[in-house]
Parts: sequence; structure tokens; C-alpha cells
Amino acid sequence: MDPVDRRRRGRHFTDPRVAGWMADHALPRGGGRVLDPACGAGALLAAAHDRGAGELWGVDTDPEALESARRSLGPDARLVRGDFLSLPREALDSPFDAVIANPPFLRQESIPAARKRELRSRYSRELSLPGAGRADLLGYFLFELTRHLRPGGQLAFLSSAAWLTSRYGAPLRAFVARHYHMDQVLESAVEPWFPEARTRAVLLLARKLRGQEDPYRAHFVRLVEPADDASPARRSVAAALLADGRPWGGYLRTPPVLEALQARLPTAFRPLGELVEARFGIKTGADGFFLFRDGVNRLGQRWEGPPDRLRPIVVSPMELDHLTVDPAALPRRLLALRPGDAEAPTVASLLHAAEGEPHAMHRRATCQGRERKDGTSRWFTVPTGGPAPILWTRTVQYRHLVSANPQGALVNNNLIALRPRDGIELSPLLVALNSGWTFLERYAHGRVSNEGKIKTEVGDLLTLRVPDPGRLAQLTLVPLDRRPIGRLDRELERTDRRLFEGSLLQALGIPAAEVGDWLDRMLSAVRAIAGWERQWERSYRRGRGRPAGDQAT
Repeated sequence: MDPVDRRRRGRHFTDPRVAGWMADHALPRGGGRVLDPACGAGALLAAAHDRGAGELWGVDTDPEALESARRSLGPDARLVRGDFLSLPREALDSPFDAVIANPPFLRQESIPAARKRELRSRYSRELSLPGAGRADLLGYFLFELTRHLRPGGQLAFLSSAAWLTSRYGAPLRAFVARHYHMDQVLESAVEPWFPEARTRAVLLLARKLRGQEDPYRAHFVRLVEPADDASPARRSVAAALLADGRPWGGYLRTPPVLEALQARLPTAFRPLGELVEARFGIKTGADGFFLFRDGVNRLGQRWEGPPDRLRPIVVSPMELDHLTVDPAALPRRLLALRPGDAEAPTVASLLHAAEGEPHAMHRRATCQGRERKDGTSRWFTVPTGGPAPILWTRTVQYRHLVSANPQGALVNNNLIALRPRDGIELSPLLVALNSGWTFLERYAHGRVSNEGKIKTEVGDLLTLRVPDPGRLAQLTLVPLDRRPIGRLDRELERTDRRLFEGSLLQALGIPAAEVGDWLDRMLSAVRAIAGWERQWERSYRRGRGRPAGDQAT
């Protein structure tokens, strides 16, 4: 299959070493009946065959891949052409002793609408999982293959890691915790198992429960060196703590120094959701029309109406380099029209051109959704939202910067607008959010990608535990606000930054004599993360045939 077509379909070849780990888990004593519900050319089944599997079953939609699997596995393999999620359950001779799977990495946005409705209807109703309709394909595979696995059977499931942290993943996590004994949830910090994919991969090695079993501890394992000479970072978690659907990414990625500090000072950190309200920034639905640079938008239209209709807006995190936003320095302006503005000839002419072919801006889904029959909202009246006193960047790479926005610049949906809750002071809250400890928390609980980036959505960031601003009233960011903020690993080498972070630690309750050691351990953790993420970015770019280069987002 063509590489571009493979990526479009979410198909990624399994690393032979990973296939070996999966087969070792699935067949600890050899023998047994094994199913691969998305077998492709049969790499996983071949690994199972090499470890003595007694009977091999595979399903796939690609006839060429199945023919390749047949040549590799021999005539005794039971290979079925079809979509595993649409096959009648009696088409497979269930139950199986083991399931070994690497289903397509296909996000729900890429699933055709009709197919999505079919899956939502089937699995949301049958399994009473309200989040299933928002899941990508891995969720549906996980639900369905569980039906084909006997109690006590082994599961080796390689997938996108997104379900560990995302909101839609909550019912998946609860489902796994209810139905499986998790021997290992395994991730590599340094090796991309699928270099061409944007998302990280995680390997779930588990055993299907036999009804009610005694409590056990699940093991979350992170490889922090190449697998051949790895000394994994391991956390053991009581399974009872995993069944409520809360994110699991932190069990894999929390740096030991952050875990140690939060254990040392358990009352010095608070969930960010207790401190702020959060909302996404503005989504125009047609940036080419609404965003102007030097008075001209990307359609080539020049704004000749009232100057106050063009308002400064932060579009990209790259436009911010200080702790305080300066609206005058922002390169772009948002066209913030009101319904009555369309009566002005200059505005009417502009709108007429935008509505004409080939642009048809008014027919775009987001724009069309703003239309109201009573005329109180039109496609061209972009809601600007309430105050955004703090700007949180949704996606970061090497830099951690949370900016104050005292002059009320607008913000688009590449950022999240935060507003302190009643009784929370703005200045110490900004101190807490800009600390290196908040960056480590963001890394632990955010969504890491193969591009070397860390993403946090509104639901993610509200769960982050940040330094309690109530303890930081005497601290200030003013010395740091006099200069641009750079990459965090380099920031923490600067004298002014170390003084800031050291003062914060003392305010939280760390004795002065211990501050230097804590800062050195923080810097070591940040350097390790920066090194890993640069490695991920370069590998991803090579996998996509792009030059490898650093950015400072």
C-alpha cells in the first residue's frame, strides 16, 4: 500500500521488537487460539506463530495484505476478509485464548459520517458508554474484541496513547479497569514505535478478568532508554483507583522530582479548576476573511471602515515572548463587526465579495452556525467572548509561557482564556502558572505527540495541580517581564529565573538549604523532557520526509 494511503487509513507497521513483546505476553506458555482483528500482512500473527500458537485467526479489509499474510503464515491460518467491527459475531469461532492487535490509528474526525453513526448506535447503546460516539476506532476495537476473548484470556493491544488522557477516553479507561487485570501499560519516552504517526503509541498488556477477582495493582511502565538496554520507570497503582475514568497519563509521565515535591508538600498544590474558569479562544470559521495584517486580509481585501472594528488578536503562541501581552505589537487584527454594520456601503461591498464564489464564506459551517432568524447574529459577527486576563497556550514544545493580558487583546482558539475565580488574586496566580513545576505537571497530564509537542485542552488543564497562589502573595514576575522568555531548559540556567523558582519553593515550604538541590533536579527533568521531545520531532520529520529542525514554541 502507498505510504500516503497507509497514513490516510491510519495503518502503521508494528516494530518487530514490539510484536515480539506482544506475542510473549499473549502466549506465555505457547499454544492457544489467537485472533488479530486488523492483521494486515500478518506480522503480529507471525510473531505468535513463532511462539507456538496453536491456531491463528486474522481479519482485514485489504485483500492484498491478506494474501501477503497467507503466504507468510501458511494455509492453516484462518484469514477473513472484512471489517472486524461489522462482521457478524458468529463469523469468528470465538472465544479466543489471546487477542493481539494494532488497530488503525484513525481519529473520529476522519471516520465517514455514516460509519460514525453506525458505530455510535451499536456501541453506545449496547455497552452504555456515552463517550463511545466521540472515540476513535481503537475504542470500538477494544469494546468488540473483548467479546471474542475468553475469561482469563490474554490481550496485547497497541494503540494511540490519546485515550489515556483525553476526555473521550474516560469511558474506555473505566471499561478496561472493569474488564481487565492490567499487567503493564507500557510507553517509550525515547523511541517512536510509529514514526509516521502524529500520536504517541501505548501498549496495553492485560488479562481478561474471570468475574469478580481479588484487588490487584496495575503497572505503568515507561522506557526512558532504548528498549534493548532500558531501565524502565515503573509505577504500581491500585486498580480500584483506575475505575473512575480519570486520566492515566500521569502514572506514566510524572517526573519523579514533581512526584516527590507533591508528596513532600501535599497541601501546597491545588487543582487549577479550583482557581480559574477556562474557555477556548475565538474560532472565526474563515480566518482568511476575518484576520487582517496591515489592514488587508488574505483575500486581498482592504478594510476602509471604522478603525475600532479591527481589534488586536493573538493568533499564534509565536507572537508572544513576554509575560505581559502588548496589543500594539501584535501583527494581526480581527474584524469584529456588528449586525448593523452591513448597511454601510464599504462593509456591504466587502461582505458581498466574501459571499461570492469561490470564497462563499457565509456557507462555511462555523459561519453559517452564527446566523439567527431575528438578525441578532449574522455569519460575519464573530463572538469575541468575555475578558481573557490570562492566556494559556494549548500546544507547547520547549517554552513555558503563561501571559497576562491586562489590555484585553482578543485570543483565537490556539490559546485558552483563563479568568481567576472569585477570591483568587491575579498576580500570585500568574506566578504559580509560570513556574517550572506547572510545566512538569503539564507534561505529565497533557497529550504528548510524535511531533515533540505537548497539548492541553480545557478539560486537561483544569485537572492540573499547580502551586497554591495563596502562598505566593509576596512573589512577583516583574524581573522576568523585563525580557523575552525563552526555552525552559535554558531559562532555568539563568540567575533571575533560579531566584524566582527558588523563592517560590521557599514560599511553598521548602527550607532554603534544600532549594538548590530541588532546582537542580527540576532542571535535570526539564532537560530530559526537552531532549526526548527534540528526538521525537526529528524522528517524526524523517518519517514524513521533512527536514528536522527545532522550533521554540
